[in-house]
Amino acid sequence: LRTNFIGKSFCKERIGLTDWIVDSLRFGKSVTVYEDVKITPLHISTLCMIISLVIKKEKAGTYNLGCKTGNSKAYLAFQIANILKFDTNSMVPGMLNSEKQVIPRPFDMRMDCIFFEETFDYNLPTFDSQISIAAQEYLNE
Repeated sequence: LRTNFIGKSFCKERIGLTDWIVDSLRFGKSVTVYEDVKITPLHISTLCMIISLVIKKEKAGTYNLGCKTGNSKAYLAFQIANILKFDTNSMVPGMLNSEKQVIPRPFDMRMDCIFFEETFDYNLPTFDSQISIAAQEYLNE
């Protein structure tokens, strides 16, 4: 499975994207959120549920696995901020392609997951639904 995911990290030594967003917002830390970096992550709980399905159905192959719709990392950050009712003045929309990258990364990491959906007869969730699940984790802290 080729995938990426979001969600609250339980490993204090390694925080994920949503942890970084929430911590930055909590402390009013100025951060740049990229509008040109596109993603289609699943929430880790959704990913685990789907991995269980894949194991049971035993259909060998390489599959892209992400949410049905994608958007930018900036969109993710602003949606989480809105759900958690954080002030967004410390977030600055930016473009990664205008910055020098230490480690070159692709800008569009969205994945076409139609082959997975057809093979496993599974309707993948939307990006917004996965953001809501992630935000709920922080509301429940």
